[in-house]
Amino acid sequence: MVTEALEQTKSNGVKFKLLKSPSSRRALPIPRELVAKLQAHKEAQALERANALFWTDDDLVFCNPDGSPWPPDTLTKQFASMAHLVGAKGFRLHDLRHAFASLTLSNGVNVKEVSTLLGHSSPTLTLTTYARSVEGMGRSAVQGLADSLLKNPQELETC
Repeated sequence: MVTEALEQTKSNGVKFKLLKSPSSRRALPIPRELVAKLQAHKEAQALERANALFWTDDDLVFCNPDGSPWPPDTLTKQFASMAHLVGAKGFRLHDLRHAFASLTLSNGVNVKEVSTLLGHSSPTLTLTTYARSVEGMGRSAVQGLADSLLKNPQELETC
């Protein structure tokens, strides 16, 4: 459940902050394959917690060895390093969010659902941000309808 965000402070600390909008507070569905991985991670984290001299218990999935939160840009920097290593220069972590939105929209997922998954305040925001992703979908829908309506009668009888 997404309930808070992390923010880098001026003193190089980290603090929790409220989300941008009520729609930002949401449950994120995850694939079954990821559930087992997260359960194993949680078990390993419980061992780390038990062996730690000091543990900050903020109930984080990913954290420092003492339980404290990572600075917000940590994952971004690690992702950039990995992307660079595999030759994807200029590919940012945030680009995965764009890829998700573009792929789900182009695969015909309802814009309202995509908007909810992204935590957008409205489908209008999703469409404005990812309008390029839905270009041509109307043409595809119309052509699909035309194809199904214009089948010859023998093909319709076998359907």
